[in-house]
Amino acid sequence: MFKFQTAGLALVVSLSPVLAQAKSSCQPKIEAAVRNWDFARKVYESNKSDFMSFVDCGSSFTSSMGTALHEILHNFNVGGRRISKDSTIGGQTSWYLPSGEKIPYPGGDAGDPVLNQFPPRSIAPLLQTRDMDYGFYVVNSKRATSAINFNKLLDELNSYGADTRFVIKLVDAGYPNNGNSSGGLFALATMVRTYLAAAERSHPQAWSRLQQGDYKSIIQKVWANAEVAIKAICARPEIMKQALAPGWARELIENRNPGALESLLGRRLDLPQACPSKSSVPHSNPLPPVAEQPPPKPRWPVIIQPGGSSGSGTSFILQ
Repeated sequence: MFKFQTAGLALVVSLSPVLAQAKSSCQPKIEAAVRNWDFARKVYESNKSDFMSFVDCGSSFTSSMGTALHEILHNFNVGGRRISKDSTIGGQTSWYLPSGEKIPYPGGDAGDPVLNQFPPRSIAPLLQTRDMDYGFYVVNSKRATSAINFNKLLDELNSYGADTRFVIKLVDAGYPNNGNSSGGLFALATMVRTYLAAAERSHPQAWSRLQQGDYKSIIQKVWANAEVAIKAICARPEIMKQALAPGWARELIENRNPGALESLLGRRLDLPQACPSKSSVPHSNPLPPVAEQPPPKPRWPVIIQPGGSSGSGTSFILQ
């Protein structure tokens, strides 16, 4: 059985070798697309078969390429996958940033012991939007480890930032504009900002830990990547209109109470003054407290590369 790990949902899917063979015929199209961003090309080359398993070579090609980049970043982060012949993190859990940096998690996969006393699910009642397409990241610890591990929350923000930037590059290169996950970018940016503000306000030990050099540096780098993606998607209304969760975008842009985040960045936030969205979803109701919620249906296509010993298809686990 092949196991694929991310910070998201757990799924088990099995496909026939026939469908996977059709997937491999799409490889030239995938390889042409990743040449539009060197970072995406490097991630693809680190694990081609897994990357291809997320790609829909039909009508959702562009958005599924973003999904593939997003999910393989999790896979690299969790498994310490080799990115080149002479560059590997080994087995240590780490962030892989669009800048090319590979930064190990403080505390490893289990998370930092100080921050674990203030898990991200603690901030769920503070969020302004009721959008469970993304709210599960801080509500449902059974579905998302980001609800209990701040490292994973930052990891999601890093992946959504890279995902969004890649989709924009593909649309600019002439690939179809068939949807994007920038709603997740806005949601995770809002969650990270809210977490930092809550730590500063009422959790002195966590706030003291976040101000230390290792966390301060990674927060600066992950947030800078997010800002690049946010400004890029907000400048492209024809792409932004395909995004889910406009309530999250409005909350991030309109609620300018950065405080703790600006303190850690050492500068003002670099966000646009407005961001278009396809609807105006009310966001005055808070998320419920930390009660577990049933997971929504996955938003990504799951198409599997076979290769198990049985020859009849491979089980694929997505966590």
